[in-house]
Formats: sequence, structure tokens, C-alpha cells
Amino acid sequence: MKCLYGVLLSLFFAASIITVHADEALLEESSGFLAPVEGDSTDIRMVSERVIIELGRTSYTVDASFEFMNDGDTVTVPVGFPDFGYGYTNAFKGVRTNDTFKTWVNGEACTFKNTPGMMNIRIFGNPERDIILTDPDSLDTAHANLQKGLNPIETNSSSAMFVKELRWLVKEVTFPSGKTTSTRVRYTAVYGNFGHLEYLYGTGRTWKGTIGKAVFVVKSSPEVWMQSVPQFARGGFTSTRSYIKQRAGEFEHEYILTDVEPFESEIFSVFVKKRNLKQSEQPWEFYSEFEYDDKPVDDSFLDILSLDQLRLFRNSFYAIHGKVFHSSDLDTYFRNTYWYKPREDFEDTDLTKIEQENIRKIIAKEQWLKELISSY
Repeated sequence: MKCLYGVLLSLFFAASIITVHADEALLEESSGFLAPVEGDSTDIRMVSERVIIELGRTSYTVDASFEFMNDGDTVTVPVGFPDFGYGYTNAFKGVRTNDTFKTWVNGEACTFKNTPGMMNIRIFGNPERDIILTDPDSLDTAHANLQKGLNPIETNSSSAMFVKELRWLVKEVTFPSGKTTSTRVRYTAVYGNFGHLEYLYGTGRTWKGTIGKAVFVVKSSPEVWMQSVPQFARGGFTSTRSYIKQRAGEFEHEYILTDVEPFESEIFSVFVKKRNLKQSEQPWEFYSEFEYDDKPVDDSFLDILSLDQLRLFRNSFYAIHGKVFHSSDLDTYFRNTYWYKPREDFEDTDLTKIEQENIRKIIAKEQWLKELISSY
């Protein structure tokens, strides 16, 4: 059985890197280079996908499994992930394949090939202009120049350049007629700006019809957590799609889409925070300020918090009014915030109605989560 190739998709900003990963994409040769096909040109459907994202302190691991059904004749086609990045040439070193990347088809391990796609070079001169490279030899030369810290092409201008580079890690896979084919990819990548990670599921539109079911699993820990509710976004950080959420444990969260035909740019977006030796900002803080002093909380926000975080969050409503804590961990935690001003005359009546309701919601979520954990 021939196997699927996978790819890392990496976005490089001028000062740092965001790595974005993508669904399996069906490819075709177009004008001498590989490009995604339109979903209505194939008989192969993506029946389901399960993307597991495990959050680590300095990097995260993606383990994604896919299931396809071929409703047409047996075909052998190129499939892969886009390896995409961009940035100014003084910082952007070109897209890079992560050497932790592995892929399987029907349980069998495969190798993959790094193939050039295209490059857009914007020169900020007079006049400002774009140069688009698609020839494989020219692309490989430009890529090698970027890796060396050089401009991708020679010009007589000293103007700044902004580069967008696309490559493919790709190979061919045989899809038997009327049968299911399963694939899997796994890799480790570093976080981007502000602990940001993205998974581009928009490439799933290259298959026939809709994606039957897409499950995104985020595994956090006491040391690394989600800083906000994950988003299914298109060109921003606000969710543009309805989804079902489930919790599989204290540190495991599931977000589910069904019968979805995504736009090309649709991503699953997560912001991550890791604990360090200094006071670490929790999800209810924004630039070290407590955000919920008189703001209702909703279940989606509470659902990303661990038991320890729920306890800290609940007591934050008391701390904002200066309650003195006799538990050493709470006392230490709040004294490390600049907004905590302890006072001996605190009374429960100091809490507003909104704060009292928030505390009630948190207590209910704590009890629910304890029961969920005990059931596993």
C-alpha cells in the first residue's frame, strides 16, 4: 500500500514564529507545481478526523488521524500538508520541516518528500512590486538563500523584502474503490507569539463534500493550560462556527464539528500559558488585572479551568475586596498580585450580586468536575 505524505505549515513573523498545521490535502499538478484540488473533482470523502493536541512547556505535539472513503474507482493520488511561512528577509529563514514529523497509512509507517510549491516576494522599492516563483529549481535556490540568511533572489535594489513561501511534504496514496483508508500524522512544534498555536483544518475542503466529523482534543496539565476558550476562526480570533464541547477529564477537552465544509482559511486556534518561577497570569487576568470583578462568567470559560484554577478563580472574588486568607497557598498567590489589598474588615456582604452568582457557578462547576474525574 502506498502512503500519505504529511506536512508542517509554519508561519514566521518578523520577530518570532507561529507554526500552523493542516488537514490532509488532496493535490494535483498545476502549471508545473503542486496545488490543492477542488473537492468536487474527487470521489474521496473525509469521513472523520481526530486531532489530538498535547500541550507541553516549550512545545506541543499534534497526533492527527483521518478516515477516508472512496466512492469511485481505485486511484493513486498525491496528498500532503502545506508547509507555509512568511516574514521579512532580515528574520525569515524560510519554511522548515520539523524532523519529528511521522506519518502512517492503515497503520504502516511511511516516508515523505519535501517538494517546492511557490514563493511570493514583495519588494518595497519604487515602484513596489511582487515577484512570484513557481519553477522548482528557482524555488529551491531561493529557499536555500533564505536558509543562509540571504535575500531569496538577487536584485539591484537594497529595498526590504517580504516573503511568503509554500512547500509541500507530499507522497502518493492509493485509495481502493469502495473501501476505507485511514491515515495518521504526528509531530512536535514550538509555540508562536504569546503561546499561540493554530491548526488549519481548511485544507479538508479538498475532499468530496463535507468533513463528516472533526474532533479536536486539547490535553493540558497543571503546568500548561489554555489561556482562553479555543476558537474556530476564519481570518481572526473570534469563533465563526458552532461546535459541541465535551470534557473527558480534568486536563482533556474535546471540541467537535459535524458535517462541515470549511473555508480555505479556517483554523482551530488555541492560546496557551505555562507556569514559571514568577507569578503566571491566569485566564481570568488580563495584563495582571482581574477581569471579572463585576462581569458574569459563562460555562464555556469555566470549562477550560482545572480544579486548582477553579479554586483560585472562586477566591479571587473575595480577594478583590481584600479578604485575608489563612490558607498559605491562597495568601501567597494573591499577595503576588498587585491588585490585592488585604483588610481585616472584609465582610461577605461586600460582594456584589454578580460576584455572588459567579461564585455559585464556580462552586457548581467544581462539584461537576470532581464527579466527572471520579467517574474515570
